[in-house]
Amino acid sequence: MYRKTPFRVAPFEDVEMDLKELHDRGEKITRIYLTNGDPFVLGTDRLVKIAELVHQYLPEVEVLTCYASIQNLKAKSLEDLKLLKSVGYDELYVGLETAYAPAVKLINKGFTVEEAYENIGKLKEAGIGTYILFQETYHKESYERLHPTGPKHNYAYHTEAMDRAMEGGIDD
Repeated sequence: MYRKTPFRVAPFEDVEMDLKELHDRGEKITRIYLTNGDPFVLGTDRLVKIAELVHQYLPEVEVLTCYASIQNLKAKSLEDLKLLKSVGYDELYVGLETAYAPAVKLINKGFTVEEAYENIGKLKEAGIGTYILFQETYHKESYERLHPTGPKHNYAYHTEAMDRAMEGGIDD
């Protein structure tokens, strides 16, 4: 998905400008979803500062969430995760393509199934909810070939599942 997009961390000033713009719109915003790849790659200190800005500009926010890879969960201690929970990170969308060990090894995700379970457990211990969606492929033609009929036939509907889950308030 991001292979042709070079990684960069947005300057803190840009994050603040975005939040100020949302504030100035005058809408009640109760949920913020940090986007653009895996924001959990950021250090705990930076994630805390972002949460503080969110609550400064948007005090009605109840849920702060983002994507998180297993690799970036591994880099966070339980204490880091508890701190992030305390500043408002209530749930994470974890990129776990499969729990089938041979497939995890084949696609070289950078973690084992055991590490995935361990780190998802660490989130639970910290009180952070998770939402995991198993998506066979994001390649539309392959997906349509795998699901020519039936309830999973609609590619767009399936790839928008996380959006619907968020709207419904689903976590664990």
